[in-house]
Amino acid sequence: RVWTNNEKRKLNEISRRVADALTAALAFKELGESEERLREFMQSATDGFSIWDSDLNLVEINLAGISLLSPGTDRLSLVGRNMSEVAPILIPPDGLELYRDVLEYGAPASIDDFVPDPRDGNRHFSLKAFRVRKGLGVVFSDITERKIMEQQSLQTYKMEAVGRLAGGLAHDFNNILTAIIGNLELLSLQFAGEGTLPAELDEIRSASNKAANLTEQLLAFSRKQIIAPKVIDLNEIVENMKSMLRRLIREDVEIETSLELDLPCIEADPTQMQQVILNLALNARDAMPTGGKLTIATKTATLAGKYEMGEPSQGASPYVLLEIADTGEGISSETRSHLFEPFFTTKGIGRGTGLGLSAVYGIVEQSKGHITVESGEDHPGSRFKVYFPAVKGKAARTRAEGVSRASFEGNMETVLVVEDNDAVRGLVNRVLSRAGYDVLSASSADDAIEIYKERGESIALLLTDVIMPGMGGRDLARELEKDNRSLRTLFMSGYSEEEIAHMGVLDKDLELIGKPFNPEDLLKRIRAILDR
Repeated sequence: RVWTNNEKRKLNEISRRVADALTAALAFKELGESEERLREFMQSATDGFSIWDSDLNLVEINLAGISLLSPGTDRLSLVGRNMSEVAPILIPPDGLELYRDVLEYGAPASIDDFVPDPRDGNRHFSLKAFRVRKGLGVVFSDITERKIMEQQSLQTYKMEAVGRLAGGLAHDFNNILTAIIGNLELLSLQFAGEGTLPAELDEIRSASNKAANLTEQLLAFSRKQIIAPKVIDLNEIVENMKSMLRRLIREDVEIETSLELDLPCIEADPTQMQQVILNLALNARDAMPTGGKLTIATKTATLAGKYEMGEPSQGASPYVLLEIADTGEGISSETRSHLFEPFFTTKGIGRGTGLGLSAVYGIVEQSKGHITVESGEDHPGSRFKVYFPAVKGKAARTRAEGVSRASFEGNMETVLVVEDNDAVRGLVNRVLSRAGYDVLSASSADDAIEIYKERGESIALLLTDVIMPGMGGRDLARELEKDNRSLRTLFMSGYSEEEIAHMGVLDKDLELIGKPFNPEDLLKRIRAILDR
C-alpha cells in the first residue's frame, strides 16, 4: 500500500523514540557498569574513601576507610552517623572549618600531615577533601609508618654527617696528639735520667691521655677505628667483665646476668665488645642514683632486616642479642632522639663527655649490628638491645703477643720514615735515632721513592703514614715491594681508610699502629716486626 505523508511522519516519530529509548538503555547500562567499576575500585583501594552529606553525616565508605576509622565495625552501623561521632580522627586540629569551606566554595583542600590526637599514639594522617554534588568526599591515609621511616632515614643521614665530621676532626687531632704525647715521653725520660720529674709533666700526660681517649671514642662513633674482629663468645666476654663491673658499680645496684647456654658466636673486636658492655652498664648505673637492678642478658634472636616502630621485626636471619636493662629513670622521647649523638648528655658539667653511647652506636654499626632502646616516662627503667649477626665456628682464644727480646733497641737497622706531618715525622725520627736505628726521612711518597733508589738494599723497614697528599702509604708500599718482596712495612694512621682497611677491618698480613702512639709502643712494634 502507499503510505501517506502523515503515516510516514508517525512512523519516523516512533522509530526516533525507539532509538532514544535504546540509547538511554545502553547509557544506563554503561552508567551502572561504570558505577560498579568505581565501587570495586573504592573497595580495593588501600586509602580510605568516604562520602559525607552537607551536615557531615556519612553516606558511603570503603573497606579501607572502615579499617582505619573503626576496625571490625559493620558498614551499615556507620552510615548516617556524624563525622564527629564515627570519625574524630578525620577532624584536623583547626576543627571542621576546612570541610565547611570546601562545601561552600567548592575548592578542593588537603592536609599532608596532621596528628588528630597526640594521646592516641601520635598517629599521623593525610587527607584530601573535595565537593561531590551537594556533599563532601574525603580521601584519607594513615601515614604513621611512613613518618617513622622518614624520621629514621633523617636520623641516619644526620648520624652519617656527624660521623664524617667527627672522623675528620679525630684524624687531624691524632697527628697533634702523637707529637704531644711522643715528645712528652722523651722529655720524661730526660728528666728521669736526671733524677727529677716535674709534677707538671704528669698533668700534661694525664690531659693528653684524656684527649686521646676522646678521639678514640669519636673514631668509634664515626666507624673509622681500625678493628681486629675475631670469632668470639659473647657469654665469655660478659663473664670475664663481672668482677670489673662489680668494682665500678655501686653496692646499692644489684647486678644480675642471664646468659643463654650454647649461645652462637659472633665476629667482632673483643676489646670493642668490652667497651660496649662497659659503657651501657655505666650508663645504666647513672640512671639509678638511688640504687636498683642492672640486668645483662644474652640470647638467640632472629631479624628480617626490616625495622618497624624502631624495633627489628622477626625474620629468618640468626642474631645474638645482648640486652642491658636497668630499673632507673626512664628516657623521654626527646632525649631518645639525640641519645647516640656525640657530646649529647643529660649529666651535669664534669660528669660525662657525651661520647659513651655514641661510641657504642659506632661500634655496633661497624660490627654490622643494630641497637634499639625501649624506655619512656610512663614506666621506669630502660632496656638497650644490641643485635649482632651470629656466625658459625668456635671462639678464638686470645693470647698476648710479645717480642722475642727484652730490649726494644735497634741494631742499626735502616728504617725509611714517610710522614707528611712535620711534627710527627720529627718525633719519629728522634725516637728511632735514639733507639739505635739508622733513619731515612721523607715527607712524601715521591721523596721516599728517590731515597729508595739510592738506599733500597739497606732498608729493613718502611714506616709510612697511610693518608698523604699524592700517593698514599699503601700504594707506596706496593711500589717499593716490586723491587724488594721481603721489605717489611708498618703503617701509621689516625683512622681507617679504604686504602688499608675495608669498613675499618684491617686487611690480612698488614701491620698498623694507630695514632696517637707513644715511643715505647712504636719501638715494640718495630722490634717485633724485625725479629719475626
